[in-house]
Amino acid sequence: MSVNEQAATNFTALRTDSGIMPTNFDGFTERRGNFLVFECKHPNEDTSIGQEIALEAMATLKQFTVLIIKCTYVEPVGGQRPFTPIAYSIIHADGTHGDWQDTNLKDFTALYQQWCSSLSPSVKHFLSPDALILFKKNESKIVYCAGKLVSK
Repeated sequence: MSVNEQAATNFTALRTDSGIMPTNFDGFTERRGNFLVFECKHPNEDTSIGQEIALEAMATLKQFTVLIIKCTYVEPVGGQRPFTPIAYSIIHADGTHGDWQDTNLKDFTALYQQWCSSLSPSVKHFLSPDALILFKKNESKIVYCAGKLVSK
């Protein structure tokens, strides 16, 4: 089986008596000690409780940018689905989810490439223009945008 034909690993054999078991994420990138983590979901599909707990815990750490990405459903080809983003939401450091930002493959790819090429990759690369203005004005302070914690 080639990498392109891999199936998801079933971790149920590791489930503890309290229900804890490993989870996976759809995207994980490291750049200069900073991490971008994202989970892709189709419209009307939710993250599991375990994924939500893990994603929110990572979002509290300054070096993590955590996103939920909504993708259109496409039948798998060769065991994989193409990446088809239509919107994303930032999970903020206080555990709240930001507003959905419309996107497409071209625009999300540009945001991703900016994050990867930055000397200090952070959540700011995925903020809406209004939130980014606030972020840049207050980079060293705690910043709230629309009542949500954006940065520490």
